[in-house]
Amino acid sequence: MASKSLVAAQGARVDQRCDESPDAPFTEILTVLSADDAGVWVDRMDVEYEADGQDHAMRVNWAYVACGYLIADPEVC
Repeated sequence: MASKSLVAAQGARVDQRCDESPDAPFTEILTVLSADDAGVWVDRMDVEYEADGQDHAMRVNWAYVACGYLIADPEVC
């Protein structure tokens, strides 16, 4: 399912600006991946968000893999 948005995020409002806390100068995004016996391989995630009235997008090039019978790459599973 390349380039398909599978599930729309419910969304969350982050009111703390990055420069307000020297102990944690960033906000983490938690992602959860679930799959059936076939498995799933997500090779990229795009995060779209709004900050200070401006729309932004961030590409996350991490791979998310849940091994299953359709994931045949021996380097991964």
